[in-house]
Amino acid sequence: MKKLNLMLLAVALTIANFASAMGSTQPTKLEMHLTKEVGLLLKKPSFRITKGKELKAMVTITLNENKEIVVLSVDSESEMVERFIKSRLNYQKIKSKLQSTTIKYFKIPVRVVAS
Repeated sequence: MKKLNLMLLAVALTIANFASAMGSTQPTKLEMHLTKEVGLLLKKPSFRITKGKELKAMVTITLNENKEIVVLSVDSESEMVERFIKSRLNYQKIKSKLQSTTIKYFKIPVRVVAS
């Protein structure tokens, strides 16, 4: 349980840093809401990581007209992480009532570490 909590914290912190990775511009309400939703969707991974190992991925997503997340790419050395992220995020409807007008895609860094 402790390992799971630490892994979730690492994923949440990585996603929370999404706004700072985008540069010096302030994140929009949609970006902030989307970051929170992605963090919730990636909770409780179904795999274990060996101690001292770190799994990283750069996820590129967009929103379709039905406000569903569409995973465009997952850049990771681990195929297991790619499958996990795609299965958890692809075509998940977001709860935001905000409209996406200028943003075409989002790049979100994800890092999962073992406790």
